[in-house]
Amino acid sequence: MRSKNKLVMAFLIAFAAIQAKADGNNEVWHIETDTKLSIPLQDIGFIVAADDDVSFSIVTVTNEKFDGVTMATFSKHEASGIWNTASEDFKVTPTVVTSSLCVFGCRPGAEIRIVSAGGATCLTAKAEGGNATINVSRLAPGHYVLTVDGRSVRIIKR
Repeated sequence: MRSKNKLVMAFLIAFAAIQAKADGNNEVWHIETDTKLSIPLQDIGFIVAADDDVSFSIVTVTNEKFDGVTMATFSKHEASGIWNTASEDFKVTPTVVTSSLCVFGCRPGAEIRIVSAGGATCLTAKAEGGNATINVSRLAPGHYVLTVDGRSVRIIKR
């Protein structure tokens, strides 16, 4: 029975990836997990599951691994890659910032990246204990995207 589930999951990912390219609009398909991840399908390298386990792991094309997923759905997001996924357990504050910002509720040890509007990585940090305070005072004023654990949040540096 477990092999049938793997086949269904592989089919759904392949179908969604093809559909995402066929749409031709300004949206991208994402896989949404019960562990509150939202990962663009084009960023997923593969999904791993053991026959005797009810959970599976998602591995991205950059070899970032997300374990303990038991359920996944598909949804569309803006193709810009910039969306806000703050929730009660995940939060970035403030999003309009001058000196430092705080990230709450991410995976302990997760890499946090701040990327410029041009796509260049400007800062990286590690979440100690699932939270981080990041000094952004050296960044030039402008629009940036903070990414961590498959989530992205727009920030503005003043």
